[in-house]
Amino acid sequence: PSLRICGLVLVAYPIGTRLGEAVKEKLDVTARNLGAKVLEPPIRRTIKVEEAHFAHKPVIYYDSKCTAAQDYTELVHHFLEVHRNG
Repeated sequence: PSLRICGLVLVAYPIGTRLGEAVKEKLDVTARNLGAKVLEPPIRRTIKVEEAHFAHKPVIYYDSKCTAAQDYTELVHHFLEVHRNG
């Protein structure tokens, strides 16, 4: 009962597509209905995530320079910055 949703993360986001924008709009509505935010940045779609999964490694260890790894790193830094003091 005390669970609080801090935010939602858009994962496998196809940047620059109509599908991506439609999914983002739906996620925004869902977040508002939950009283939450959509956390930034969205995690971009890349084959490296599937490759990392197949290799049984986190994507950040599999290929730290891929866009998804960079996005996850930025997401964590931003989240910690916002929530560090409460």
